[in-house]
Amino acid sequence: MIERKLNPKQQALADYCIELGNAEEAALKAGYSKAYARGKAYTLLANVGIKVYIDNRLEEIKSERVADQQEIMEYLTAIMRGETTSIDVVFLVKYLINKIIKVVWLWVKKMVQIKLTLKLK
Repeated sequence: MIERKLNPKQQALADYCIELGNAEEAALKAGYSKAYARGKAYTLLANVGIKVYIDNRLEEIKSERVADQQEIMEYLTAIMRGETTSIDVVFLVKYLINKIIKVVWLWVKKMVQIKLTLKLK
């Protein structure tokens, strides 16, 4: 298949779309006007050249950075069996605990706001 050359704006749109996951925001960040981004962003993504570029980039990113299922299972198995004493595990656990605390805190805060709103009515 012949790969179509993208202009700089189209390439920026594709890269931002991968990064942001939102076609309209990606189009705005790539330099398209607000009106054009709102109405045509998804049409641009249907462009064969842009679509092929995004698919290729996602495949590169997947192969470079993302662990596949086998790697994940092997790593988790090694942790469970005590075969690794990686310091990364400690940081991961701390990170996850902090995330849980933040989520719980936001939930409690929201519940208090709801109670205050109900009392004011």
